[in-house]
Amino acid sequence: MALRRELGPFSALLITVGAMIGSGIFATPHDVALTVHTPGLILGLWAIGGFLALLGAMSFVELGAAIPETGGLYVYLCRAYGPMSGFVFAWAMLVVMVPSSLGYFAQVTARHTTALFGLSGGWDPPLAIAVITGLVVVNLGGVRSGAAVQNVTTLIKYGGVLGIALIGWFLAPVAAPVASALSETSGLALLAALVPVLWAYDGWIDITSIAGEVKDPARAIPRSLAIGTLLVTGLYILANLTYLKVLGTAGLAASETPAATAAASLLGPAGHALVSMLIGISTLGGCAVALLTGSRVVYAVAADGLFLKAFARTSPQGVPDVAIMACGALAVLYIVSPVGRLGELFVIGAWPFYACGAVATIVLRRREPALPRPVRTWAYPLPIVVFALASVAIVIGYGMTNPWQTLLSFGLIGLGVPVYGLFRACKAAVIADPTASD
Repeated sequence: MALRRELGPFSALLITVGAMIGSGIFATPHDVALTVHTPGLILGLWAIGGFLALLGAMSFVELGAAIPETGGLYVYLCRAYGPMSGFVFAWAMLVVMVPSSLGYFAQVTARHTTALFGLSGGWDPPLAIAVITGLVVVNLGGVRSGAAVQNVTTLIKYGGVLGIALIGWFLAPVAAPVASALSETSGLALLAALVPVLWAYDGWIDITSIAGEVKDPARAIPRSLAIGTLLVTGLYILANLTYLKVLGTAGLAASETPAATAAASLLGPAGHALVSMLIGISTLGGCAVALLTGSRVVYAVAADGLFLKAFARTSPQGVPDVAIMACGALAVLYIVSPVGRLGELFVIGAWPFYACGAVATIVLRRREPALPRPVRTWAYPLPIVVFALASVAIVIGYGMTNPWQTLLSFGLIGLGVPVYGLFRACKAAVIADPTASD
């Protein structure tokens, strides 16, 4: 049974927005302010992050409209560079990126929920597992039910962040300047500071993973990529303007939870509780969209015969039930295992795949000129070239400032290459011996 095209353009837009807004905007501004010490540079980094995300979105509108298949970036990589490149990306998604995102978001949701109700931290792990389990059950009910959860949470978190930002901007007094003896920021430090900003923007590409279940994808995918990225960029810049106005640069650097600190200064204890609840809802939505889109990549690679056949199964509800349950199970493993907490190191590991996927637009224009392209990349090939070069610069800059984390990230992701070879060898052996079990 095939997956069903049941998601409309509004759901596609909310999936893009919801995938981008997780917990980053609530905490990342503090990390940026620790490195970058002037309001202009802080806002500049957030603007650059939004611009790079928009360039990335523009780089993928053509492929999203021309190849609206489940798996998104995985499909583009396979088509442009061969199956091994797509497999390595899917390996990274299955083993690291999806379960670590699910586990992290579930843990943050649990932590803020227990704090709101005055429960001890011992409740966090079982509650996080309950969040994962509940979302798996909801997603097994159909793509509409899975999307509905993330749609509702997206509307709440976007409206909540926007409301706090507007209240702070119009009602709060300007924070008094505080003298600082902080040193100037180097170029490498700026590149390193851009990484958490990009993490906050990450998710702009996720709608392509579920393109096979979107109605009229030739129109809905490009629009959701472009409009969703613009909406989030505007929200993030406005939020940081408010943080700087309410807290000042030094206050922003001093607070690990700037959104909660700003809300508390505006609304008192109720403001702090409101932001805590908002973060819990936001990360619940991030968890929902990570399961919704990530499981489709797992399904796509299995459907192509590059992974275990069971992961390509679809239920009577038209969803990849085994892939969904596998992602949920790995997320639970992330929660209970200390090894899984290395997942935060793999943010940088996604960017080479993004760059290669963007360049795939150029490759496929030459290799498949007859491919129908309902939408073409605007100002081609400028957005693609700039995005790819910026991605390389960011990875190099991060690698120079965090060499061991970078080596670990790419080393574990690179294990996908021998795994791919092993899987192909086993598959060839099964084909050669028809009596062998599948």
